[in-house]
Amino acid sequence: MKPQPLFRPELFNHPLAVASKEVNDYAETHGLDATCKHYGLTQEDVHYIAMQRALRAVFAFYGRNFNPKQLETVQLSATEIKDQIKYAAAYMDGLVIGWRAREIHDEQTKSGKAHKSLDSAKT
Repeated sequence: MKPQPLFRPELFNHPLAVASKEVNDYAETHGLDATCKHYGLTQEDVHYIAMQRALRAVFAFYGRNFNPKQLETVQLSATEIKDQIKYAAAYMDGLVIGWRAREIHDEQTKSGKAHKSLDSAKT
């Protein structure tokens, strides 16, 4: 895999890039709970989904089998719990950014200004 450039100006107006900056700026000023509310989400829902995604990541990282139909409580080691918390923090950020990026994409599409990479992704 070849090294990736640090900056890709052609993506500056991509909905994910715009949402990332917007959500980060808002969260730095207002905190996570207010940021979730601002974008029509609850912190509890974002936290729950992030913890579920992080659990999958922990299982994959440690080579454990994940059965989504298994409704019982799973046992994690202390290290796995710490990793789940770290992964969840990243997922929480990503979930809010993804949610806002969808809104931006819809706004850009309605205005006829959708980012060109989104048009090419449809083909």
